Amino acid sequence: MPTLSGFHFHDGIKLTRRTSIVASQAVGHGDVLKLSNAGTADEMTVSTAGSLHQGIYVDTPIASTDSDYASIKENREYIVIVPGRGAQLWKANVEAGTADQTTDVGYEADLNSANGITLSASESDDFVLTVVESAATVIGYFKS
Repeated sequence: MPTLSGFHFHDGIKLTRRTSIVASQAVGHGDVLKLSNAGTADEMTVSTAGSLHQGIYVDTPIASTDSDYASIKENREYIVIVPGRGAQLWKANVEAGTADQTTDVGYEADLNSANGITLSASESDDFVLTVVESAATVIGYFKS
């Protein structure tokens, strides 16, 4: 079975919106997005641990090798993150650490990158695990 990359909608409220992605930003399907600190108010960039997470990117990936990489990408689709238990569930890739069904359900994990979580650190507690599918794949929800 291929390794899961990024976050994938699993269950709950599914709201899609369109946004612009900042220039010179690589974004993959399933990456977590946040509002950008630069540019216009509606531009987004990839998110990091402890940020106010806005959505999960579900449009065409943007690579540094794209001819228009240095341009703002407009009208890109994402799923709005509805934080809190019971609103949405997301399938996530465990990038650091190993998930264990007996000890990690309820664990509050940090983002390791824009497309996965770490079980090796728990400082910002971005994502709460509700189900452990395998050592590398979990289901849970975003706290914010």
